[in-house]
Amino acid sequence: MDQDKGGNSVTNDIRNVLNDIYNLEGEFLLNMPVIYRDSDGIWDAVNGWPGQLEFLPLREFDQEKAIYKYLNYLHNNGKLGSG
Repeated sequence: MDQDKGGNSVTNDIRNVLNDIYNLEGEFLLNMPVIYRDSDGIWDAVNGWPGQLEFLPLREFDQEKAIYKYLNYLHNNGKLGSG
């Protein structure tokens, strides 16, 4: 979660954020989807770390709705629906 304390946002610094998490937590993060909340309180997702990143604009204020939308994305072969 972006804590909005100045500096780069999670969205703008996502690769470094994921590298930091990987260095702390280990290999479980490899090729895992990541859902995160930005400083505006909006949940989005990113796929593809550590390779080519794909941003998924879930654009949800509710974490459960964001997760549901992401699972729908997976179920629909990589197509975001209206949620």
